[in-house]
Amino acid sequence: NPRAASDYNALGSQANTNAWLVDGIWDNEYTFSTVLVQPSVESVQEFKVLTGTYSAQFGGGAAGVVSVSTRSGSNELHGEAFEFLRNRVLDAKPYQFTPYTGRQAAFQAQPVWRRSPQARSPARTQTCATSSSP
Repeated sequence: NPRAASDYNALGSQANTNAWLVDGIWDNEYTFSTVLVQPSVESVQEFKVLTGTYSAQFGGGAAGVVSVSTRSGSNELHGEAFEFLRNRVLDAKPYQFTPYTGRQAAFQAQPVWRRSPQARSPARTQTCATSSSP
């Protein structure tokens, strides 16, 4: 399911009735109402999930609103990396399930932003890699 990363139900409503905001900008794909831009985990500073009664500025979502704030940049070259590792040795073994027999690993890097000395606006250089093995 390509939409699984952005599907959630709020207040018993369908997942396509939610609104997604990144730094206050509407981030919905209009056909399925899913997320267009998915920021990396390391670039997110804060996120809020709003349901029920919320301010009129978030009026696009009938059931819920996910508002994501990203970290601010700097003029210095920097970056971060993290890895997700799952295997039989580190996973807990619940008594009601059969043990996990596979191996899963993933690597993701945060975008590196730099400011161009020739331009007035920041030039963006994005380097992001994701891989996993079953």
